[in-house]
Amino acid sequence: MLLNSIFFSRKNRGLVLLGLSVSMFSYYAYFSYRKTIWYDEAITRLVANNSVEKTLSNSINGFDPYHSLYYVIVHFLTLPFDHSLTSLRMISIFATIASIVGIITLCKRILTLEIGLISGLLFAFSPAVLDYATEARSTALATAMVIWSLIYMNRYLENHSKRKLIIFTSIVIINCYLSLFTILFWPLYLLSFYFAGLKNIKPRNLFFALIIVLSAIFPLFYLSINSTGRTDWIGKDYKSINSIAHFGGIAFRESQIFSFNYVPIFLLVFWAVIVTNIGRNWVFSKRIFSDQKVVLLLIIWSLLPGIALIIISFLRPTYLNRYVIASIPGLMILFTVSLQLFSNKIIKNVLIILVVAVSIYQSFTPTTDQQSKDNWKKFSAPLRLNAHPGDSIIFDQSCAGFFYADALADSTLDFNLVKSQNLDLDSWITTSDRIKSLDNAGNRVWVTAIGDISKTVSEALISQEYRNQRDFAYSDGQKLWLYEKTG
Repeated sequence: MLLNSIFFSRKNRGLVLLGLSVSMFSYYAYFSYRKTIWYDEAITRLVANNSVEKTLSNSINGFDPYHSLYYVIVHFLTLPFDHSLTSLRMISIFATIASIVGIITLCKRILTLEIGLISGLLFAFSPAVLDYATEARSTALATAMVIWSLIYMNRYLENHSKRKLIIFTSIVIINCYLSLFTILFWPLYLLSFYFAGLKNIKPRNLFFALIIVLSAIFPLFYLSINSTGRTDWIGKDYKSINSIAHFGGIAFRESQIFSFNYVPIFLLVFWAVIVTNIGRNWVFSKRIFSDQKVVLLLIIWSLLPGIALIIISFLRPTYLNRYVIASIPGLMILFTVSLQLFSNKIIKNVLIILVVAVSIYQSFTPTTDQQSKDNWKKFSAPLRLNAHPGDSIIFDQSCAGFFYADALADSTLDFNLVKSQNLDLDSWITTSDRIKSLDNAGNRVWVTAIGDISKTVSEALISQEYRNQRDFAYSDGQKLWLYEKTG
């Protein structure tokens, strides 16, 4: 009642949302600042530095067509900030805040404001949400679009406004070009229209909307089907029974499931609240929410995409956490709805505190992503001090991913980037003129690697009459070698 009295006041509503948004912006910005870059973000920064024509050309030729529109968006939005990592991540932070506001708005319309506020809180502190809110990838933006598409779909079902239908259709099309796998959430739309009853909606409007959507995304399907993307780099655990465990902990950073000893127990409690109350939700939802269909929609939203991708993962390697992240809002709402069935308020509040506490603990516990290093920044400093303009650089296999993409995106780089057999990124992206083969590298070549230089690179240098003149370690076992041509 206190939440309702505060929030429903028109005078306080905007202030509450503003305060919540500012608080979560500060929270995400803090983690964004302390989180170092990783490979996919380096790719985003590289592509953002390309022209729009080059980005679209790369997508047509098979490079990551799934997120082509995202790359165009970040190119324009971060252009005034020289495509800095901070500006790239800000897009995800603002998108996540829009998701939180969207959860509250949606729940206020189809459930209750209290459920919306609690669900928004649980979603906001989810470690998985934090990860995607603080990285320069399309996931956070695609998640926000899923939520707001549901809001405008609901508004259309209420008043049959063509304007709302146009906005809904536009969001669905845009979201497919942000992330093709958002088609996993289409059953939500189809079931909602079915429940609304075609007798209350003009079938002609829905038919034209469907034709427009399918026509608009046909080029994306065509490019994706003809894409030559590989899956051999994806770990085998994504094509096994472990995929179920990944989905089970999706909201609480699946990569961290077993690093905190009590997380498996916590996950059992979390899912037990949902699973054991699904039947009760169905029976009592009509009395509590005046609509049983809402519970079915939440079940489809939170579970169906994950189940679909688990099945796919048994057929081919698939990264579940990237594509089902937009299920987390539905999962948190379903969990909160289940809490309403507890008559004991103490138990209800303890469960809310438990989820938030574990989420915050997980967020402050370093993970693989947070421990990754901004390798290019560390490497470029000693390189600029010791190398001469015109020198060539080879990024050996162990650190090629981080270095190579960031080096290509660095417009201030005065050195030539050498292509070796280990580096095939330039076959995916139209690269700069600084790329050279080993055959025409300069007289001085710098090689960096974690540990020793690979046999492939070493033999290639020796065959071209290069000899090691200097080497030193510069950070965390990463080394830098200088080779000079002796012939």
